[in-house]
Amino acid sequence: LLVEDAPALGGAQILLDKTFPTDSCGLCFVAPETPALCPFLECEAEPRIQIRTLTRLSGLGGEPGAFTATLATSSRQVDPERCTACGQCAAVCPEVAPAGHLQAEWLGETHAAIYLPFPQAVPRSYVIDPEACSGCGACKEVCPTDAIHLDRPTSSTIEVASVILSPGFGPNNPRLRGAYGYEQYANVVTSLEYERMLSTSSRSGGIPFRPSDGRPAERVAIIHCAGSRDTNIGVPYCSAACCMIAAKQASLTLRRSPNARVTLFTMDVRAAGRGYEEYVRDLQASGRVMYRRSLVSSVKLEPATKDLRLLFAEDGRTHSGVFDLVVLQVGMVVPASVRALAQRLGVETDEHGFALTSSTDPVATSRAGVFVAGTFREPKDVPSTAAEAMAAAAAALRAAGGFGARAEPVPVPARRRALLDPPRIGVFLDSCDPELSVLDLPAMAETVRGWQDVALVALACDEVAIHAAVDEHHLTHVVAGGDSGREFGARLSCGDCTAAVTLVGLGSTALFVHADPRAAKCTALGLLRQAVEHARWSGAEASDVSRPEPRAMVLGGGVAGLLAARELAEFGYETHVVETAAQAGGWLARGSGPEVDWAKALAEDVARHELVQMHCLSELVGFHGQAGCYHATLSGADGQSELTIGALVVAIGARPGEATPQVAGTSTGVISQDELEARLLDWKGQAPDLAARPKSVVMLLCSETRNEARPYCSRTCCTQALRNALEIHALSPHTEIAVVHRDIVTPGLAEEWYRRARQAGVHFVRRGTAEPAVEGGVVRVDDVVLGREVLLPADLVVPSTGILPAGSARGLADRLGIRIGSTGFFDPVNIKSQGMDLPRPGMFLAGLAGGPASLEETIEQGVAAGLRAALYLERPMRTSVSQARVNERICSGCGLCVDVCPMDARHLDLEKAVAMVDPWLCAGCGACVAACPNGASDQAVYEARGILAALDAAID
Repeated sequence: LLVEDAPALGGAQILLDKTFPTDSCGLCFVAPETPALCPFLECEAEPRIQIRTLTRLSGLGGEPGAFTATLATSSRQVDPERCTACGQCAAVCPEVAPAGHLQAEWLGETHAAIYLPFPQAVPRSYVIDPEACSGCGACKEVCPTDAIHLDRPTSSTIEVASVILSPGFGPNNPRLRGAYGYEQYANVVTSLEYERMLSTSSRSGGIPFRPSDGRPAERVAIIHCAGSRDTNIGVPYCSAACCMIAAKQASLTLRRSPNARVTLFTMDVRAAGRGYEEYVRDLQASGRVMYRRSLVSSVKLEPATKDLRLLFAEDGRTHSGVFDLVVLQVGMVVPASVRALAQRLGVETDEHGFALTSSTDPVATSRAGVFVAGTFREPKDVPSTAAEAMAAAAAALRAAGGFGARAEPVPVPARRRALLDPPRIGVFLDSCDPELSVLDLPAMAETVRGWQDVALVALACDEVAIHAAVDEHHLTHVVAGGDSGREFGARLSCGDCTAAVTLVGLGSTALFVHADPRAAKCTALGLLRQAVEHARWSGAEASDVSRPEPRAMVLGGGVAGLLAARELAEFGYETHVVETAAQAGGWLARGSGPEVDWAKALAEDVARHELVQMHCLSELVGFHGQAGCYHATLSGADGQSELTIGALVVAIGARPGEATPQVAGTSTGVISQDELEARLLDWKGQAPDLAARPKSVVMLLCSETRNEARPYCSRTCCTQALRNALEIHALSPHTEIAVVHRDIVTPGLAEEWYRRARQAGVHFVRRGTAEPAVEGGVVRVDDVVLGREVLLPADLVVPSTGILPAGSARGLADRLGIRIGSTGFFDPVNIKSQGMDLPRPGMFLAGLAGGPASLEETIEQGVAAGLRAALYLERPMRTSVSQARVNERICSGCGLCVDVCPMDARHLDLEKAVAMVDPWLCAGCGACVAACPNGASDQAVYEARGILAALDAAID
């Protein structure tokens, strides 16, 4: 049950025209048969998900496994089952309200009191704004389906086994920074308002403009931390995603406005994520973007021009600059409604309103059976949110009893006809949709019956009727005409149909694009004609169905690997953990941090599980097979062994970088942050001998990282250094501590470490890209704030050397047949939507193998990857009915199709000298067909003759 208090699903995601670091669409991704094309559209299409919008959880009683949830539902006053989103109601509505989302208005945009939240809204139904509605009833009079009704809020109860809280965030109040002139000056906008302005669906078409006069905004200033990292306004933490949001908005500004220049005012650039540092570096290299390390003190209006003058301090002096538009990055806060929700449910929160969780169980709240995901736990970006959501889903699923009984898959062969047999086509029209009555479907059916090779025309379009008709009339192809491809396709799932299926959206592509019903009928018949002509010359391949081998392997026995193995075992799957070290637990179990005991207990707990087998001092030396049935060869102390598995989780971890400061002389000790942690642990067990402890410690952050060789941030180094600095201060108060940095990266609630370190008197020295030098007890640093070189005395130098990919990563990637990223870490299928999925089916990714991550993120990724692997083993595999094929008689074996296949579903048979297709890997995308130079490759259902026949019908 998916409960949402807004009128449509989507949250903040619906605002995003593009997302970093790929600048791809914020809602969908072009990938064949991707598991999550669009989160809320997938929820709508999934029959096991029940959606209730305008609903809030008002109470929760009972115990885990037997909760009673009380739901309060406000009336949208429009029946979503009857509403067809025709828009006639809004056209006659006399009331106007400002359009907006997430407590932010969309500049200059309005909607009627009855409105569609956005074009892809789920549910795709109009809703009445109660604050703008006058109750005149004009909308009710024109509604063709009688969908509008004025009812009252309702309350209901439902029994649930577990609960996940993911209520999202609200923007900080931009008025709290009065010196920035929000609402005083029209050309000062928030980051959410600017996000909408940059959207191609906004009234400006994505072109930045000045709200004061509509002129293009070519001088744009973006002020970071306008609503975060400020104790004066009650938001001392970092909102985590704002730096990258600002970078993306700067990038889009340059793209949409060729003459634009963007200045970003920031204290630190926190680009800590996969591809983030490279994204910012590319942005700076454009020459049209300037980062200024300064916090703006005030924004003043130039009355004559409506320009905005910014005052700021830099290099110890006061500066000013004039801009057309100022964007305030307002950050994330917990709304009052969410705080009230937590209080009602008995979920403990911190002083900022975020749910309290532990570092070793980040998705479990203080109330058993209630879990948390997203920005209600801590500010975070989309990839972190997605991984945390999967981890919360795994925890909730376990609390609800797991998967339940398994049903064995039943093979459904495609109905194939012999070469000379005529096709038998069934055309099904959705007469149950009242809106399509305008098309006069009975008359249209009579016309279609006369077309060649049409064996059946029916005015019913439900799945059961179609399947029965296919068997009774021996149909080879089904053409189904309904309202739209999205809604109609969600209701009609023909994955098990023995005939190929073509969906035709008669409403979205015919009825709704013509004001004249006669033109709509003509277009609808034309679309059906094209589909029938295409079907006459196309045929589906036999679709094989099987279940993957019910056994999994996890490569890596660190925290991520152990948690993935535990999830798989808890869901009932035999799991083999392969670890190259003598014992599991990873660096955490062998280190000196506060979570050591937890890591050791986790390793022992997983090793004791009856479905887990540990292979220590072992490695994967051979790997082959196909999706769902891979053959792995392990080499260990007892020799080699073979295993057949259905799923694989790569969690091989990473390795620490090596300290490479330029050391001259021997009077200064150089140790790593990990070695410092061990030394501090020794200090705790000793009598305080302050004279023996160093008088000065210099920490070098970003030591040989964030450069050309390693163009990424290691994410955790700053927090570790600040934690160690505070520990030194507590154990040796006389020790002077200096932290040399380029940026302090403490996203989210980790900002507290930075605040405490400053209060404790730790000195912070900002450097440029040049590495510091260590010479005989002195560290030489170019201080970019002072603009000169400074000398720091150092009895002890502690460089933060970052995280490097595991040394075995590239060799392992070659054995597995998957790609490795440019930084040496494994790349997922998609950074945003499929961060735990590797390109080959049944392979998943977790932890530091995919890039730097904090302990909480590593834990969440391990649990998430375990769930993804278990779901893969749980679900039947089915080959595509539209898979690619090879005509071996004319294949030249050139290998072009092998090179372009995104799923690695093609290989060359060296004996035959022809290309071969693996049907279990082929997703039917057609890239190989397009690349084949001599027509040896084709694709079932999309044969060239059928495509040409459809084109002939279109121009006939």
